[in-house]
Formats: sequence, structure tokens, C-alpha cells
Amino acid sequence: MAIARTLLASLAILAAGATAFGYATDSLRDFTSEAARRLEIQERPRLVPTTAALESADGRRLDFSALHGRWVLADFIYTRCPTWCSVLGSQFAQLERQLSDPIAAGQVQLLSISFDPDHDTPVRLADYQLRFGASGQGWMAVRPADSGDPLDRLHRAEH
Repeated sequence: MAIARTLLASLAILAAGATAFGYATDSLRDFTSEAARRLEIQERPRLVPTTAALESADGRRLDFSALHGRWVLADFIYTRCPTWCSVLGSQFAQLERQLSDPIAAGQVQLLSISFDPDHDTPVRLADYQLRFGASGQGWMAVRPADSGDPLDRLHRAEH
């Protein structure tokens, strides 16, 4: 009798553990927080606010609606960054060359968005792209066009 109770208790604990594991891994579809983030974005994509105004390296104003219908590969930079931004700039220049056909067809846009708009003027954004050999065909460097905290502006544009 004691063996049966131990077996039942063990099975109950195993079932509870399996249920918790299934719940924690979204029915065994993700095992890391990065996988969970990717799955959430895939299943519930977030729309980029189209009203957020941007200023490009050549001084033009545009908003995200100008990019509608294209795949947009975005990174976030600041031009004074001596480490990762340099790696990103080099990779984006390389991607611009590798994706030249889909870029020319209007299917892809590379977009570096500065999160230091007070320092990253259009001239500095253009210098950043030139430093890495951008051709200017499919890679835009932009900054939020309005003053203030760029994250606050994007949050307000969502509402």
C-alpha cells in the first residue's frame, strides 16, 4: 500500500512538473527568453507608429509610412559610439552591398536610427555612413525629427 501511495505521489509530482514545464516553454516551443521574444513577435507583431517623424542624413523629413511594403532591417546607433555601433555600421554597409538587388527592387531598406538626436545631426549621420562605405542606395541613417526623448515620442505616437 505504501508503494502505491509513493507511486501515485510521484506521478502527481511528475504531472505537475510536466505541466509547469509545458507552460513555461509555451507548449515546448521555446526554451530561452530570446526564443520566447521571437515567438511573441512572430505571433503578435507590433506595428511601428507611422506618425514618428524622422530626419535623414541628407536633411529630408520622412515618417515610417514611407517604408510601407518593404522589409526594414533596423539598428539603433549613436555616431560617437566606439564599439558596437562601429560593428553595426560595418555590417550594414556589407548588407547594403549583399542586398543590392532586393534594395533596387524596393523590397528592402536598411535603417540606422540614432538615439542621440541632439548630437547626431544630419551631417554626423552622413559622416557615419561614409566612414563605412555606404553607397546611399539602400541604407538610411536617421534621427527623430522632433526634440525631446525619442522613446517618449515613439510611445506618444503609438497612442
